[in-house]
Amino acid sequence: MAHRENLVLVGGMSRSGTTLLSCVLDAHPSIAAGAELIPTDIPDLTQLRDVVEKALEESADFSETGRYIRRNIDKAMGSNVVRCYRAGATASDLLETIDQFLDSGLRSVTSFEDRFSFAVAIIERRRQREGKRFGSFKLNTPTLLPVLETYPAAFVVCLVRHPADVVHSHIKNNFGKPAAQICKAWLRYLRSFESACDQFGDRVAVIKYEDFVAEPEEVLASIFDLLPIDMDARMLNYQEADSRILNSRHPNTDTLRRGIVTDAVGVSTRQNDTTISTAVTRNCRAQMRAWGYMS
Repeated sequence: MAHRENLVLVGGMSRSGTTLLSCVLDAHPSIAAGAELIPTDIPDLTQLRDVVEKALEESADFSETGRYIRRNIDKAMGSNVVRCYRAGATASDLLETIDQFLDSGLRSVTSFEDRFSFAVAIIERRRQREGKRFGSFKLNTPTLLPVLETYPAAFVVCLVRHPADVVHSHIKNNFGKPAAQICKAWLRYLRSFESACDQFGDRVAVIKYEDFVAEPEEVLASIFDLLPIDMDARMLNYQEADSRILNSRHPNTDTLRRGIVTDAVGVSTRQNDTTISTAVTRNCRAQMRAWGYMS
């Protein structure tokens, strides 16, 4: 099946600045960007449709639908609906996407391919409704190559952040994984970025988070050298735009509204956590040298 959707995907491990970059892209007049949009497993699409309609009977305000489902019916289903709302989707966008999949013969969405296609269908409806040229959301998985192979009109902008800062942020936010496991995930993402660049270098950009926040205009210019649209200066002041992410009670809203700042760079070093620094050095030494994170 040929996929012709125009996409600018944001690749990167969580806590690497991917939501920040999504907000920046959403401020571009030709890009409709959400943050997390790929759903977790949807074992029964008909049930999801029924649940959404029931929640809408309680309140026609779609901004409350996912929260209602999460509190009163099912946490996973509710979280998936919240993701759609935060991506700028409407209730009609979600229900029409469910019907599209049901009409195609799918009764569940569980494989990565189907979950990714579901996210594309959601953002595509918003893109068309707003008359934008590209849809965008976070590709928060190291599975890049199948996406680039299947979606020939997709570009991916990948973010790399110092592994010690990533580990520190994961632990601070109680994500429940030990430092060594987080380091291994960081390495998987890095390898996937490098493979994507090797095979699809004309559609993949890899940038360092530290460079992005230090020189945002220069880094954005390099990204838009890759894309078939021009950079727009309004992205530098994305917090002043009508951002779907910022207006949707995203948990990082307060931080994101501060704009592009550098105070999160080097936070692990300032905290002087020897447990983190030891685990990161042991697991990531070679790659840190290659990426300029270690002399």
